[in-house]
Amino acid sequence: MLSKITAAVGKALAEYELIAPEDRILVALSGGKDSIVLLHMLKQFQKKGKHVFRLKAFYLDQGLGPEIQDELRKICSEIDVQFIYEKRNFPYIFKNIAKKGRGYCSICGRLRRGMLYEAASKHGCNKLALGHHREDILTTFLLNLFFAGKMATTIPRYCSSRGITVIRPLVRVKEEWIINFIRQKNITVPEKKCAWEENVNRHQLKELLNRLEHNHPGLKNSLFAALANVDTRHLYDKKLYDFNLKETL
Repeated sequence: MLSKITAAVGKALAEYELIAPEDRILVALSGGKDSIVLLHMLKQFQKKGKHVFRLKAFYLDQGLGPEIQDELRKICSEIDVQFIYEKRNFPYIFKNIAKKGRGYCSICGRLRRGMLYEAASKHGCNKLALGHHREDILTTFLLNLFFAGKMATTIPRYCSSRGITVIRPLVRVKEEWIINFIRQKNITVPEKKCAWEENVNRHQLKELLNRLEHNHPGLKNSLFAALANVDTRHLYDKKLYDFNLKETL
């Protein structure tokens, strides 16, 4: 399993040019399996010496309990990565948001991302690494397609308005590989559950993808490939549409 993840991460690093010499990368730890595996993978590539970069890990405590911080600190100590901890008063923020009748998830995402950008700058890092894997990318695509009326998903690399480059080295990694890696390496993943709200739509679409994959093996591979194989000639966006196009279907 390690070889599969290593190969997928290596391909993403090369294909999307995610790491450059002398990069200073801050890995955003959530406490979940994905960001923990991301940290292990980047540490492995750092040891190989092919990608010369500095690595730090950052955990933003959103009020999910002190035991998560302790476990993450232990994990970072075991693989010799600097651990940075910060706590923010999310309950107070959410209490004010709830009064305005607004949902938590989208607001939380924007708040957290802004805090991560701030942390990266504060600790001298030019890149922020997030642990989104292939299933996250596909689910986000379906969320936008079904509920936002647009064709879009999270991308492997982009530069934020604050000058921090965000990278997602796990974009080609299957979630099942991550689960198996955690089990094989006997890594303790802190139990965590969002205390504020579950994204029901995301959960349901993830289950839908899994059912479709079960009935049609290879469907996820095809859907992921489609994200990099866009035929703009046959879409309805007027900015892209060629009215003189000859039918080729």
